Amino acid sequence: MILVKDKKVCGLLAIDLLNSGPAKKFETLPWPKATKRPYGLSIPETIGMKILLCAFILLSLASCKKDGVVSTMKDAMEGSWELRSRSTWGAPVSFPAGNGEIMKFSRNGSYEMKRNDTLVASGHFDISIKTDCYFRESNFAFTVLESSSGNYLYVEKRSDTLFFNTSNCVSDGSSSYYKRL
Repeated sequence: MILVKDKKVCGLLAIDLLNSGPAKKFETLPWPKATKRPYGLSIPETIGMKILLCAFILLSLASCKKDGVVSTMKDAMEGSWELRSRSTWGAPVSFPAGNGEIMKFSRNGSYEMKRNDTLVASGHFDISIKTDCYFRESNFAFTVLESSSGNYLYVEKRSDTLFFNTSNCVSDGSSSYYKRL
């Protein structure tokens, strides 16, 4: 026995293939009819609109939360920081307090890098959220806006220390950390 949908009756028909007789109607299930509302929308349409409205509101709230978290990170970075350690392919190199390697960040997104009171670099930066290959404590990505390379470093603030790291997707990345002055 096979069940077939009959478009004319809007129900199910049972066909006995062994008997090869005419199809016997065993159950008819009417298609649901949409109830019209006074303002012209049917119930399924209003449900769809409610779903779209909820999705829009959730996306709006999610983007606001992300912007708020990013601006909180920019606020946390504001001020002057002195380099204390840098590591690349080899062992980490430590720098003593008062070494003169200073990074200064402003809330408006500008930065200055000085070496012994000489300006080495300046410009603007952006903080965004990027997911790395493997878990990390912070997914804040620091990007220098004047660079066209698209490179970024992950940045994390713990207490009075600011850490910059390359993505953990690469095995020979670099890292450095700065102490707040």
